[in-house]
Amino acid sequence: SDVVIVLQTPHYLTRPYCLIELYHAIQMKKPLLPLKVDNGYGSYDFADAAKLLADLSTELPRRGHQAALDELHKNHMDVPKLSEMLTAVLPTAMSMPYCQAWGENLRHGALWDLLGKVEEASLAGIIDDDHLPTPHASGGHGGHTIGSARAVPPARREESTNLRRKV
Repeated sequence: SDVVIVLQTPHYLTRPYCLIELYHAIQMKKPLLPLKVDNGYGSYDFADAAKLLADLSTELPRRGHQAALDELHKNHMDVPKLSEMLTAVLPTAMSMPYCQAWGENLRHGALWDLLGKVEEASLAGIIDDDHLPTPHASGGHGGHTIGSARAVPPARREESTNLRRKV
């Protein structure tokens, strides 16, 4: 994938495979596009996420997610390093909002904005070794993992741009 779409929901950071995928995306210097998804189950809490990320080893079990910590260890993750890496990137990410309660036009507009960010990040290419991925938004669904996107081929990019102008 050229770009990683992070779907932030209330329990996103307690899902071990979401954390593992985030870790690998950052290691591979992939641009992150966080999408903050508000749904009937609540909303991603940035202050709470920062507290959780600061000490995953303590916070996951304290919040009733010992199994998530066990799964990270089972996958040979260095949990303190994971905490440090995610704390450096995720809390400062600029989030794009997305609310399932919005009307159809607002939801479509938000998704078109996200598509534009994917295209921009894809065109920018891989980030050099001196920089961490630049998050442009925030997102997450309780049990969902990270979404990903491929670069849009030039012909499709032109179609997409023309379609967006018509909307």
